[in-house]
Amino acid sequence: MLYRSWPGEWLLGKSRQKGLLKIIPIALVAGFAFGILDVGGGFLYVPLPVLLFDFPLGIAIGTLLAIVFFNAIPGVLGKLLAVKFDFLIGVSVAIGAIVGSRIGIYLNKKTKPQIIRIIFIILLLVIIVRVAIDLYSNFM
Repeated sequence: MLYRSWPGEWLLGKSRQKGLLKIIPIALVAGFAFGILDVGGGFLYVPLPVLLFDFPLGIAIGTLLAIVFFNAIPGVLGKLLAVKFDFLIGVSVAIGAIVGSRIGIYLNKKTKPQIIRIIFIILLLVIIVRVAIDLYSNFM
């Protein structure tokens, strides 16, 4: 188990190297698979550390947010230089996401962890079905 009592503690201990040696190849394979399938992969970056490394769901979600942030930087820079886009829509979505995340954090603190996991599993299943439908429709 990589996670102990506080986020990132495993980075300081002897298990850091072992943990990184496990995470990096899995992330490479996952990134390659997501690239081949032309899906973002965010829907699997949370379950992977939860299922494979016993990360708590909250830590896995925070880690996903960091992954998305660092992956988005080159994409945003590329789009700024190469493509016209609607800045107002981008800002509107960002504002909605910020407000929604604050509401979600509040509700998360009021909800039992088991309920959060059930909601997460349902959301994950909906996303998997949606991706499967999209992949299937591309073959037809």
